[in-house]
Amino acid sequence: MARSSPTDKYDLVKHLRGMSEVVAVTGDGTNDAPALHESDIGFAMGIAGTEVAKEQADVIVMDDDFATIVKVAKWGRAVYINIQKFVQFQLTVNIVALMINFVSACITGVVVLTILLLFTQIIIYNTITNFEKRYFDFFTFFFVFLYFSFIPELLALTLTTS
Repeated sequence: MARSSPTDKYDLVKHLRGMSEVVAVTGDGTNDAPALHESDIGFAMGIAGTEVAKEQADVIVMDDDFATIVKVAKWGRAVYINIQKFVQFQLTVNIVALMINFVSACITGVVVLTILLLFTQIIIYNTITNFEKRYFDFFTFFFVFLYFSFIPELLALTLTTS
């Protein structure tokens, strides 16, 4: 709603919030402060904005360009989607591992996925995700090197304890 009075902005924000909508407001003046405060996300202009508007806002746009707000929204959505994908992946993998262990323990009395195998799974998944990101960080390389250096010792230790 462009070129509206501050009371109209405030009333619109209150009405939309009452309908359980997510509301973002941009403002630069002292009169925009109530709407900025009432909104879910308040954007204040950094150059032309007053201190009152900056205090009430959640985000201060440093270059006073509306295109920056669009970029921030796109970036925020991408981060949110990546977090959703990560949580879904982790839940899927861990629930399957738990089910395999539980069923195997009930049927055979032996746990199939030992700590060694779960550690292998973590290393492999970290390696795959790092390759997908087109980089292979030092820490993953270090852990993979350590793991594969000590496989004979770990296998001997696992076989002697079970």
